[in-house]
Amino acid sequence: MPETALPSIVHLKAHADEPIRSLEAAAKFVRRHALENNASQVSGLLRDLEQAQRPHEIARATQAFRLWAASHGFLLIPPEDR
Repeated sequence: MPETALPSIVHLKAHADEPIRSLEAAAKFVRRHALENNASQVSGLLRDLEQAQRPHEIARATQAFRLWAASHGFLLIPPEDR
């Protein structure tokens, strides 16, 4: 099954040279870096990332991933976006 591209790539501090470009890559990152004490938030985010198919679902899942990454200090804002 082909990967589902994000509407815009997400740059992360942990992988500054390798931005997140797909829902599958975002879900993999969340699984690796999620804190266990936020299990309900993480399971909801993973469900959104894994089940998004329509454009509005993909956009919503991407935004949720960005917010999660920012709230955990992972989000990297490239200089050209500042």
